[in-house]
Amino acid sequence: MPDKEAAVLSETYLPSFADYTLAEPNVLVLDRAQYSLDDGPWQEAEEMLRLDASVRRACGYQLRTANFPQPWLEPVKPVEHMIQLRYSVSSQVEKPSVELAFEFAEGAQVMWNGQAVPMEPSGFFVDASIQKVKLGALRQGENELLIRMPFGPGVDLENGYLLGDFGVRVTGDRAILEELPQKLAFGSIVHQGLPFYGGNLTYSCTVETDGSDVMLEIPEYFAALLRIELDGQSRQLYAEPYRVTFTD
Repeated sequence: MPDKEAAVLSETYLPSFADYTLAEPNVLVLDRAQYSLDDGPWQEAEEMLRLDASVRRACGYQLRTANFPQPWLEPVKPVEHMIQLRYSVSSQVEKPSVELAFEFAEGAQVMWNGQAVPMEPSGFFVDASIQKVKLGALRQGENELLIRMPFGPGVDLENGYLLGDFGVRVTGDRAILEELPQKLAFGSIVHQGLPFYGGNLTYSCTVETDGSDVMLEIPEYFAALLRIELDGQSRQLYAEPYRVTFTD
């Protein structure tokens, strides 16, 4: 509640839906892939950490869950195998360009819808070791991503990330790309086309005031730091009760 000295003259809600902007491209997490070891038969799609464990067993390597020294304390071991990872990306929309972010081993090759992808880094995603490359156009229907790279005891198979101007709808273990929504509702963004998005998100809306002080309250908020701007005034919120006052 406001301070005892303050009197609440009126109360209203912000609009249910608001315009929004994303600070970075949206994300589809590529966490399941078919795989082939040393050009052997293709195996059924598997979650990446389980896939990594299966490949390590087949190669006679220690699992990542085993106890062993940090990599920089051990001698460099030769890369003896070749792993291929194949992903299917379903899309209801076409986009002129999407990017792949992946922790590539040296010598990796990428194919996107049957075309070789130039391995020219276009920055990184989240971490400097997760390099981005431009894949080209996203087509409506099924898209195939193939990653081929050397595999050895020092190579960890991790999730990949498809980045672009698309929305994501997840049902069970399947994801379909679609258009981003025109507006966002206040609340969870998971079921609004942004289930994996972790960048900054800005809501924009118009409010009418009579020139007196205004208190904004954002109840039941569960996420990161909030910054509120109103007619040039800026405030930050980081803890309950998530209330901020703007004067005059």
